[in-house]
Order: sequence, then C-alpha cells, then structure tokens
Amino acid sequence: MPFIQSTASRAIAKVAFICIAAYVCVASLLYAQSAHKLIVDEFVYVPQIGKFYRGDWLVDQRLAVIPGYHLLMAGIARLLDLNVAGLRAVGLFFGFCGAYAFYGIRKHLGDIHAARSAALFFFLPILFPFYFLIYTDALSVTLVMFAMWASLKNKHVLSAIVLVMSILVRQNNVVWALFLATLTAWPDLKLLFQQRAWSTFGKVVGTKFAYALPMVVLAAFWAWNGTLAMSTAASQEHPGMTLHAGNIYYALLLYLIFFPSDVWRGMGSFYLQVKTRPWLLLIPIAVIACSKVHGSPSNYVSPDRFLHNGVMSAVQQGGWLLAAFAVLTSMAACSLYRPKLAVAHGRLYFPFATLYLGMSWLVETRYAILPLALWMAIRANSPDRDERISLIAWMAISSFLVYGIFDNQFMV
Repeated sequence: MPFIQSTASRAIAKVAFICIAAYVCVASLLYAQSAHKLIVDEFVYVPQIGKFYRGDWLVDQRLAVIPGYHLLMAGIARLLDLNVAGLRAVGLFFGFCGAYAFYGIRKHLGDIHAARSAALFFFLPILFPFYFLIYTDALSVTLVMFAMWASLKNKHVLSAIVLVMSILVRQNNVVWALFLATLTAWPDLKLLFQQRAWSTFGKVVGTKFAYALPMVVLAAFWAWNGTLAMSTAASQEHPGMTLHAGNIYYALLLYLIFFPSDVWRGMGSFYLQVKTRPWLLLIPIAVIACSKVHGSPSNYVSPDRFLHNGVMSAVQQGGWLLAAFAVLTSMAACSLYRPKLAVAHGRLYFPFATLYLGMSWLVETRYAILPLALWMAIRANSPDRDERISLIAWMAISSFLVYGIFDNQFMV
C-alpha cells in the first residue's frame, strides 16, 4: 500500500509539473506576443527577415552574423504567413527541439533523470527568454545540441553537417566543431600515443575528418568576405582573432548564480585538494588579480537597462563591488578544478569554452548560453533535492525575465 501511494504521488507530481511548465510557456509566449515593440537587436534582425521575405537579398551593414537564421525565418514566415508574433512562437518551437536533443544526450550518457535534466536545460534562465526574442540564440543552441547528440552516437558526418548549419547562424560555433572533434578522437589518440601505434594514426584521424567541414566552410566565408563578421561595420564591434577576458568572468559569475550547489560541492573538493597541493591557491590569486576586466564601448551604454552592462560598469568603479566580483568569480573558477562529469574526457570542454567566450569583445549574457548549456550536458547531476529546487527556481526566474524584457524594463 505505501508503494502504491508513493507511485501515485509521483505521478500526480509529474502531471502537476507538466501543467505548470505548460502554463509558464504559454503565458510567456502570449505576453511576448502582446508586446508590440522590437527589443534591441530585433531592430536589425526583423527588418532583415522582412527584406528576405520580400525577395530583397541586400544584407544590413549592421549585421554581424551570417544571415542563415534570417533566411530560415523568412522562409518559415512566408510558408506559414507569419507576422512578428508568429515568429516568436517559432522561437519557442526551436526551444522544444533543443530540449529534445538535450534529452537524447543525457539519455545516451545514462542519466536516469534525463527528462528532468532536459527540463532544467529548457528553463535555463539566460536561455528561456531568447525563445521569444527574434534572435539567433535559440536556433544556435538547438543545432549545437543536435550536433553533440549525433557526435556521441558516432554519427560524425551528420554532426559535421549540423555544425555547418550552426555556423551559418553564428560563426563562433566553429569552436564547438573543434571541441566535438577533439572529444571523439581523444580516446583513440590517447591509446595511439600510449602504444605508439603510429601506423593507425591515419585511421584514427580519418574517422573524425568530417569535423573539418565546418572549419573549411568558415575559412571559405572569411576568405570571400574579408572579415569573420558579416559586415565591415560590425567587425569593429566583433573583431576576429582576438581574445578578451570579459565574457569569461561574466560566465563564471552566471555559473555561480545558477549553479550554487555545483559551486559549493566543487569548493569543498578544491579545499581538499589544496591541503595536499598548496600551489593550487595560485588559481584564485590569478583570477582575483585579473578581475578588473574591460568590455567593448557598448558595455557602458545604459547600465541601468542592460544587466550585463550594469555588472561591467560596477566592476569598473572598483571598491567593494570589484572585490565582491573578484571573490565570487574566483570561487566559481576554483569549483571547476575537479568536477564530476558524465562524459569521459569531459575536461576537454574547458579550453574550448574559454576560447569561445574569450573570442567576443562585447560582453553579453547570451554569449554564456552555449557554454553553460554544454556544461549541463556533460556534468554529473547534483543531488535530487538540489535539482528539483533549481528547476522550480529557474521556472520562476525565467518567467520574471520574460516579463521584464517584454515590459521594456531591462535586457539580460
């Protein structure tokens, strides 16, 4: 009898969660559709989609990304006769697709709570509002998730093709092509070096050669266009082949905010490591010493509206705000020293995530979406209680962010 009652309680809880999640999605979509204003980059993206819709192939000089997303949205709008409100619903559809791919990844990795992990991914607060914004991010994340799923299933050609599609949405996704190529080849390469079986090198590399395709496509675009950004004007704000610390630090802060359980457990592990390896204290010292970071000039515009600009402006003022920022980001960095991961050789993620974040001069919240989403894909789950609390909290935060953005109060 207790077992039957427990099973019934779990079933009721699942139904209740599904109902609440559906309500949050529908309410957020309807609220976003009721806001008859364009939000920030939508002032560039929506007119560009409109041009393609009308058959005008001229690309706006303010556009930094390859307009694959804009072409797709224009095609969908023409096929289904959609207006701006309709395109916001398409973004939510991309979000559902991304959650499905994420579920496939976690299921493949043996996560017994894959459905809950997918729900956490879907309601990640820095991702959820972008389902309703006519931005590239929801589609970009979805494509990378499908590419990773295909890669883990050894469907490397399919993964490479999807990665090419993702590069046509956001050029810097080429970093994840490098990551997936390295992640899949690493076990064979490690064995090759251990056994010194150099004759098998060609075979090892050959099976992963498909991942060169996204890199070739981007190189061809760069050679043809002259800059990595779509337009010359946009390249000034998004310079290629340069590295900057701003987004790395900001991503660490977001990691601490949204994954406090992971940070707490990671700090405990780091403390134990420090007891036998005191030199590890150089990590927080280095992070703190370099914490006075700079973004682009755009990071100091309207800090009262743009949350990431508010952080940057506060850090630049120095004082206790800079000290708090330095301590918090160093805690987040230290907690990642020996993380528990669900993917073999998952530590390879860190240099690629650092490169991906460091390539962007402009500091923005949305640049941390893919690194945090991929972290969620490879991390080991937190305790059940922590995961459930996070899911409830994220749903509430996500709803609040959608309200604030589409009420024109702030931008994440």
